[in-house]
Amino acid sequence: EAAAGLLEKLGVVTKLALIDDELACQPHSTPQQLLIPSERGLKLLDLYPTCQSDDGSFLHYGGRHNRPASSDGSSDESDSDSDCEHRRKKKSKSTGPNRFFKSLGTGVNVSSMVSLRRRITRNAVGEKISPENKNRDNEVQFEDPSWWEFLPSLKCIGLASLVVDERSALSKVDHPSIRGRNEFMRWTEKEAFSPEVKLLEHITKPAPRRQLASLSRCIGFSAAPNSHGRRGDVSDFEGARRLHVVSTSLLRDRLSTDAHALGLERARSWGRLLPDATSVVLRDRRSRSFQMLTAGDVRVVAGLCCDSWQGEISTISPLSAAARREIMEIGCNWSLADLDVIAFAYAPLHNSLEQRVANLKDDTYLVDHCLDDSAICFDTKDHSDWSLVNNQIFLGLLGSAVHPRFEMESVINECSAAGVRFVYFSPRNMRRTKEVASKMGIDVGWNCAISLRPLSSDHDPHRMPSSYADWDVNARLPHGISEIRTHLDTSDNIPLQVSLFTDVTGSTTAEMVRIFQEHSDTVLAVGHTHRLCNERTFATADLAVGIDILGKELIISNEKEAETNSLSTSKIDSLLPRDIEFISSIGSHSCIFNLKGASSINYFPDIIQKARASLDAAEAAAFFFICASLSFSFLCIFSLCTVSTTVPYIPASGSVLYLVVIIPFITFTMAMTEESADTMGHYLPPKNELSLSFPARGEGRRTLRYAIFRSLTPAIYSQVIYLISFGEIMHTQESSLLRSQCSMPQSGYLGTAWIKVIYCDALSDYSGDVRSTAGSFMVAELAFSFILLSSTFLYRTQSIQTVHPWTKNKAWLTGVPICILTVIAFLGLHVGKNELYSLPWYFFLLMCIFPFINLVLDEVVKKSDSWHVNRAVMYRRLQFDTRLGQWSPK
Repeated sequence: EAAAGLLEKLGVVTKLALIDDELACQPHSTPQQLLIPSERGLKLLDLYPTCQSDDGSFLHYGGRHNRPASSDGSSDESDSDSDCEHRRKKKSKSTGPNRFFKSLGTGVNVSSMVSLRRRITRNAVGEKISPENKNRDNEVQFEDPSWWEFLPSLKCIGLASLVVDERSALSKVDHPSIRGRNEFMRWTEKEAFSPEVKLLEHITKPAPRRQLASLSRCIGFSAAPNSHGRRGDVSDFEGARRLHVVSTSLLRDRLSTDAHALGLERARSWGRLLPDATSVVLRDRRSRSFQMLTAGDVRVVAGLCCDSWQGEISTISPLSAAARREIMEIGCNWSLADLDVIAFAYAPLHNSLEQRVANLKDDTYLVDHCLDDSAICFDTKDHSDWSLVNNQIFLGLLGSAVHPRFEMESVINECSAAGVRFVYFSPRNMRRTKEVASKMGIDVGWNCAISLRPLSSDHDPHRMPSSYADWDVNARLPHGISEIRTHLDTSDNIPLQVSLFTDVTGSTTAEMVRIFQEHSDTVLAVGHTHRLCNERTFATADLAVGIDILGKELIISNEKEAETNSLSTSKIDSLLPRDIEFISSIGSHSCIFNLKGASSINYFPDIIQKARASLDAAEAAAFFFICASLSFSFLCIFSLCTVSTTVPYIPASGSVLYLVVIIPFITFTMAMTEESADTMGHYLPPKNELSLSFPARGEGRRTLRYAIFRSLTPAIYSQVIYLISFGEIMHTQESSLLRSQCSMPQSGYLGTAWIKVIYCDALSDYSGDVRSTAGSFMVAELAFSFILLSSTFLYRTQSIQTVHPWTKNKAWLTGVPICILTVIAFLGLHVGKNELYSLPWYFFLLMCIFPFINLVLDEVVKKSDSWHVNRAVMYRRLQFDTRLGQWSPK
């Protein structure tokens, strides 16, 4: 049932509906903005993906020769157990922070960033790159060429980005007080296999944040082996313990947040219990001092900080309440703009805290048990593990954006050029979706998006505010399915022209697809196969294609885990290929076929193009078969209404040859015609609506008129061939009969004897061999004509001078000479040598010229038909590109 009418539906698809965010967006975020404290306030550094310059070289900035040196100082390090004010005074006299920042100077390797980008450039032209760099497809660079002036502020951020999520980048601390305290294997073998423990490990397993690794490489850090050691720039640091901060108020907020208010990056971790901030305790092998680097939610990290680091002047300044509020407000605005926001902080730990660090587990969770709405709350006099993460130094704020997949823009452009409207269904709200949609190439101007969530009278914090009004309300766009139906009935068809729908659910998406179908659209829905909420949309759409992204990713992930899992539990946790196939088959039983990998969406324009070409070829072949059969019917009618006194005879073998062999064989080869340049560029498929497909404007009558004209002339010329051949052969072979019955002499006609013969009344009952031979010539002429005319039927409106048929259909090119040889063999069996010698020279000339005359006449008909078809296409293009409605700007 899903594949019923597959060719017809794919060939006339008018809407391509993408119903899953993950298929349109990259699987990871890319750093976009970095905010750091400076002498003049907060400094914003923009980042953008790396690219090549016009001359082919890779754009990069900075280098080891132009990095500024950090200042130095001298005094003891401060105690982290002291309060904020005392600690600030100690910092102003100590070298702890400055010494740490200066020590990073030997680790920041800007040239490693340059060499990495060169490796990426080589990969772009097909060269091989090392395995550790094969997944680095989200490289970024700073937009400001003088970004290196802020390296003192960026060094610590780069180190934190490298080590917070990457446990493999650090080695365990080799220290007498810590050796043997590894608590990673904290479960017994029996407990490790229990369902509770496996569930706990699953929901607390963090997803890697690749934007952090990208930022660290942009700043100049690398974990690849170099002169510093086998762990690269972090070889001088050892990872001891991790402290995870959990804010109960933020947890309550996450549990009560609507799905449409989630950012894409946050939605990917939905359902997992993840910490709000993670602090990593490092030990510098050179100074043997402990340092703490923190990354996490801006509300939590800002609450843990009492100072800020201004690297360009090597100063630690107090973090005022106003500055903290400004940082949190910026983070909130970034989050509303669908940026993933991560804040960074740092704190030096005194050597006296070595034993406390040694007593920590590998992963220590700190839960604040806050009863109010504060982001973080704790007792400042608490000397437990909270005192280690309290009173940190704020370093900066990173905003990362999820960009569309590289192929999305080209897919949308190709679909738009082909008259297929790309429709993006997003479960997120208008403000979050608009950023991604604009990067994809979807128009976000007037009448650009509709929310499928009903508009309530109460204040909605998730709407898109502006300086003048709520833009989509001001445009009078409907909200919700019921308002859309009312709008279509009473106002205009703008909801059918919109390419972006937000705040969707599985049921509202299926209802919107049904509305498309009610208004004569053919919808192709594309979504994940493993999401059961897509099943209803798949079943509703005219066509559905499922994309399986679990198979390859999960199998690779399980293989990696199997290599490193010491308890060998990977076999229990792994999803086998048959399990993935079963999961996908449940939700995609309504799909015509399933594709593997999210990048396979790039093939949909090709799929639609092939379907259109196949449908056009099938229609052309069917039209050719109808015209050829109609011409044979005209031949039979003309035989009954002939000017000759003798009724023309059509041999049974000739009828079988023409109707059963030649025409079906040519028709079959015509169905294999390849697509032309106009398949996706010029041609727009008509909707199922009568006013758009033009039957009410005479298209049906015009098509019938063209079919009759193209079928009529070959039948007429075949009748002429019959009359000439019958008269001339009778004059030569049956001369005695003509002298006795028609009073015709033997000579003196100079090739015009056939005119006297066909008007001889005495031959009305003649049924000799000459009549059968002339009938064979007549059928052969009709077959020759349509073999040649098949070239004009391959494309409806394009001339054979523009598109050469022999280059677009190899099967037809092979079938034409085979059919011609078959007709010649048929004549050789039914026409003798004497009959051929009886025919005048102009007979053979006319027999060769008539098919080409038919060819020229068909091209003239096609030119006239092309004018009407192009006019219809222009009208459909105008309707496709117009989004002006009742409330549009004048």
